[in-house]
Amino acid sequence: MSIRTIVLLTGLLALVTCLGYGQEINQQSGEVSFTGPEAAALLRATQSVETSPDITINIVSKSAAEMPAYDAVVHYAGLNPTKPTEATIWLLSGLKASQETSNQLQAATELACMDTGFAGPKWKAAYDYVAGLDAKLPPEVSDRYRNRHMLTGRIQQIIDSGK
Repeated sequence: MSIRTIVLLTGLLALVTCLGYGQEINQQSGEVSFTGPEAAALLRATQSVETSPDITINIVSKSAAEMPAYDAVVHYAGLNPTKPTEATIWLLSGLKASQETSNQLQAATELACMDTGFAGPKWKAAYDYVAGLDAKLPPEVSDRYRNRHMLTGRIQQIIDSGK
């Protein structure tokens, strides 16, 4: 089974299970909450990236030396500055399929769908907010995507709770 197939199956399961979560940006605590329908919209977006003409996600193979230490296997590298509907995900070259890799690829795809606006304006605002928090992290924080990782980690918890 390919990594992409695992991600798609995981996302489909999540669509069935994510109900009752609230999306609101709480600027005092730095948390983003979301409703079931909003989570489902994000996950539907991740399911349609391969067929939609409204988003392009380039998957680029990178050596271990080229990957950031905080994302050593899969890394959401960001938007094309001249085409904001085009995003890039880096994958460690020679990567083998595993559940952990699938989860990391799902998280990177979620970030791409948020950042491009493909998942909708609320998710774009949420992405911009957590990316802004990450930009303000002090230099001694090694995980430069800490807040983005926390957000996708919460989404993964929802997916896992439905398994």
